[in-house]
Amino acid sequence: MYEPTKKYFSISEVGKLVDEQQHVLRYWEREFTELRPKKNSAGNRIYTQKDLDLLCVIKIMLRRMRLSVIDAKSQIKKIDVQAFLTEHPFTFAESERSEVSTDIDSAVPAIARKYGSSSETDSDMVMIPRAELRAMCELLKDIEHLLRTV
Repeated sequence: MYEPTKKYFSISEVGKLVDEQQHVLRYWEREFTELRPKKNSAGNRIYTQKDLDLLCVIKIMLRRMRLSVIDAKSQIKKIDVQAFLTEHPFTFAESERSEVSTDIDSAVPAIARKYGSSSETDSDMVMIPRAELRAMCELLKDIEHLLRTV
C-alpha cells in the first residue's frame, strides 16, 4: 500500500504512480463499477487512497496475472482489497521508474556489444521497443521475487 502525503490525487498523478495512461484509467473506471473516483467542482477526477488501492489490484490482475477484464471484474467482487495487496505487493512507478529506465538504457548498449555492434547507431543493430523491455524487466523482477520466496 502507498502511504500518501496527500488526501486526493489527480488522474495525471495516479497515472504516473501506477504507470498507466489516463485513457486506460478512464476505461477501467467504466469497466469496474467498484472504481468510482469523485469529481471536484471543476469536474476533474479526484482519487482517494481507496481508489488508488483498487487501481493497484486491477493493474495486478490485468497486467501481472494476465486475467481478462471479465475475469478480473468477477474476482474483484469476491476479494478484500487490502488482503489482496498484502498477498500481491505492488511497487509504485515513481520509485521504480528511474530504476527501470536506467536498466533499459544500459541494456541497449550491452545488447549491441554482445551481438557485435560497434555503436548504438549501427544500422544492423536490433532495436527492442522500450515497452517490451519494460515488460521483460517486470517479468524478471517477478521471477526474482518468486525465487527469493521459495
